[in-house]
Order: sequence, then C-alpha cells, then structure tokens
Amino acid sequence: MAHSSDRKAIPNKVKALVMLRQDGKCRICGEKLRIGNIDYDHIVAVALGGTNEASNLRALCADP
Repeated sequence: MAHSSDRKAIPNKVKALVMLRQDGKCRICGEKLRIGNIDYDHIVAVALGGTNEASNLRALCADP
C-alpha cells in the first residue's frame, strides 16, 4: 500500500489539462474553480493502482 510520503505530486501540466477538460468548473457542483480552492481527486485511488494521469483525475472545490 502506498503511503502519503510515497505519493508523487501531480504535475502542473496535468492539472492544466484537467482544468481545460472541465472548463474550469468543479466536477461535482459545477461552480467556477478558484485558485487556492481546488482539490484534485483521483477517480481510482493511488493506493488501489490509480495514476496521476489526467484521465484519472477530476478537479473539485476544496471547500464545498
């Protein structure tokens, strides 16, 4: 099982791809995402074999 110290940071290029795909909006509530209030959520958890690829990530409001 991966520990948080084993986890790699999501590259900024991948974050930008996720934001473009979602048109800058939260995948859950649809509100426009604000810098400093964005959480990148893994669809398949890293601990379960998920990756940091854009296809496995969604951008959410950090404070819903």
